[in-house]
Amino acid sequence: MDAVRIDGENLTPEMVHQVARNNVYVEIDESAVEKINKSRDFIEKILTGGKKYYGINTGFGDFESVRIPPE
Repeated sequence: MDAVRIDGENLTPEMVHQVARNNVYVEIDESAVEKINKSRDFIEKILTGGKKYYGINTGFGDFESVRIPPE
């Protein structure tokens, strides 16, 4: 395996193993970059709003009422 191509759809345990244990090169497909940018835009919008989103701008479990500052 020369490279693992990340496309946001087909990542397998074998691919992770190849990268982690055999230093296989990782390539990111343009379709994955688009998905990453879309997700980032969504998260940034959440962080500038006042609404609480569990695990994004709050803690987890017992800390769900603890707000996490945007910075």
